[in-house]
Amino acid sequence: MKLKTAAAITFRTKVRKMHVGDATRDYIDYKRKVSRTDCDLKPHQHDYFNSDLFPGMLQRAYDTAIEKREWQYLDRLPETVDIDASGFLAVITVRIKLC
Repeated sequence: MKLKTAAAITFRTKVRKMHVGDATRDYIDYKRKVSRTDCDLKPHQHDYFNSDLFPGMLQRAYDTAIEKREWQYLDRLPETVDIDASGFLAVITVRIKLC
């Protein structure tokens, strides 16, 4: 049985504001398509890294980690998503598991 490989997908996005009733809530837009360059894995760390199958595997793992959402409120982020909003653009890190 193969062990799962832990990886992280990192990208930058702007934190946006949404007016909901009388309140204002912050949210982020997730990246829709991920590629090998977004992932912190190197070719020697995964058997299929240089395969045509890898982008599909990466996208499925990413979609599962972000719960197949296009955007998310900052106060409702899944446990697989970390955000560093200290700069102008927030750095979003999504932890995934690849088999």
